[in-house]
Amino acid sequence: MQGVASLVLMPHKTTGTRCSVSSASTEVGAREKSPSLSNPSETKAKEVTYSALIGDIEDGGLKAPHLDSIIETQRILCCKKLASDQPSNWKKIVLHYLEPVGGKLILCCDFDLKKLPIKLPAFYEECFKSFAKCSAATHTSIQDQNRQDLSKAIVWNNKFICIGGKSVYFKNLAEKGILRIGDLISENNEFIVKSNYKLRELNTSPLDIFRLISVIDALPVEWRESLNTLASTADEPFNLYNEIKLIISKTIYKELRNRIITPPTAQLNFKTHFVNDVLEWKEIYSLPFRTSLDTKSREFQYKLLNRCLITNSFLNKIGIIPSPACSFCGEMNESLEHFFISCRYTKDFWAEVIKWFDNQGVKIKHLSVKDIMFGILRCEDKLLINHILIIAKQYLYSCRQNKSLPSIKVLNLKIKTIHQLETMIAKSNNKLKAHNMKWDKYKNY
Repeated sequence: MQGVASLVLMPHKTTGTRCSVSSASTEVGAREKSPSLSNPSETKAKEVTYSALIGDIEDGGLKAPHLDSIIETQRILCCKKLASDQPSNWKKIVLHYLEPVGGKLILCCDFDLKKLPIKLPAFYEECFKSFAKCSAATHTSIQDQNRQDLSKAIVWNNKFICIGGKSVYFKNLAEKGILRIGDLISENNEFIVKSNYKLRELNTSPLDIFRLISVIDALPVEWRESLNTLASTADEPFNLYNEIKLIISKTIYKELRNRIITPPTAQLNFKTHFVNDVLEWKEIYSLPFRTSLDTKSREFQYKLLNRCLITNSFLNKIGIIPSPACSFCGEMNESLEHFFISCRYTKDFWAEVIKWFDNQGVKIKHLSVKDIMFGILRCEDKLLINHILIIAKQYLYSCRQNKSLPSIKVLNLKIKTIHQLETMIAKSNNKLKAHNMKWDKYKNY
């Protein structure tokens, strides 16, 4: 129907709750935790919740695929195909099971599968469960009684309108044009069972009237109390499947995925260090992907923003090393904030970086703690400045691993190498104009 994937019945929660980050390039760099890692710190420190990884770049994610949402999307597309007018043999099977609830009409109803008086085969049951989560299905909560849209809600198979614990569908009444709640109301804003003229117009039998009364009695109290706010929909055109036919897989997937996305947990930690600052997270997460073409720079900043970089403080806590002291000064515990900002060797290094910018014709008076950690969000030469800041932090961290002190001369060589790399990337992608604008003030010496 929609390929092999759509036919697979998947257990709930197929994806892990946490994944390790191995790359923060435009491609997804996430893998499940592996107990076989030789260094325990690699397992613990590099954790990012999968519900964050599946988000968009500006939300702190990497657009990682979410398998459950992909499969549910394919199932919903099966329901879209059912709504189409194209004849197919498989539709006959589905419509046979759906006949007691109005056939295709079910696709326009705010239904709960558990309350329908039918039993579907396992695969179709999964399809309709998924479809019920989609906005293409009509969703009207009990609290919506003051909204005009309530009058357009389908009466039949409605999970809020139940008789004997089951939602109802009366074929004879549906064929007479009673489909929406607004159809139960006369022009005088009263239920049609009180209008003899309306009943005669519909040519209703005593059984039909009895069923209408039972449906009206089954309406939620809040809906009946708001009768005066509802309007008759008798003269309004009603196209059953227009919205369903317009849905596309990309829209469905994003809708399902967005319901389970969570912000990166590192945000809470950063907020404790930047209490008085407004952190524009969407801009912060997007910045490394806009400023750099080389994936290593993107990867490093992504790890920093998710606090996935290993420090001596962490290694000491888990018993890997005897001391949490800073790799440079050895005087304070090596947290991310101390290592990149507070350490006296780091401070001297950032002063040299400011001088380097000045030699390039880029004026920076001061680098705040926020600028160093997240980048400068609004400034002239924004792309160049922020890329250099990422390269500088990346170099600092490599000095820690190599047990050496930072040098502005070595940083200059690294910048030169990355400039050459980005030039090659820009040429291959036909983006030399943008590349030259970014590196316009860079003096290669």
